[in-house]
Amino acid sequence: MSDQKEAANKPKQLNFSCHCGAIKVSVPGDPAPEHINECMCSNCRKHGAAWVYFPVEKVTITKTGPTKAYLWDEKICEFTWCEACGCTMYWYPTAIFPGGIKKMGINTRCIDNLDDLARVEWRVTWDMV
Repeated sequence: MSDQKEAANKPKQLNFSCHCGAIKVSVPGDPAPEHINECMCSNCRKHGAAWVYFPVEKVTITKTGPTKAYLWDEKICEFTWCEACGCTMYWYPTAIFPGGIKKMGINTRCIDNLDDLARVEWRVTWDMV
């Protein structure tokens, strides 16, 4: 595929939403996420989430309904879900990760257009970022 066609196929923005639409998350689509992380820690496994990571400052969150949050383990990140429909949407760092990483995870299972992540590599790990 030519570079022009490749660029034309990249979404300008990635949009995610919970099932009832009360929480919406958007991030720039370029550059595309490096990978989708199917984290195998006990929390992510039980949520059934697979994450993409973005710098916190690039993420826009819109809420029109109540959310719930859960601080897990060493309290380094807060998982947020929609109180109405129960979809786990994202986790937000409450501390700076080793190496100064300040990214948040967005649940790919909530993406509005599945094709937007079709070319992103999947990885199974126990690492958050």
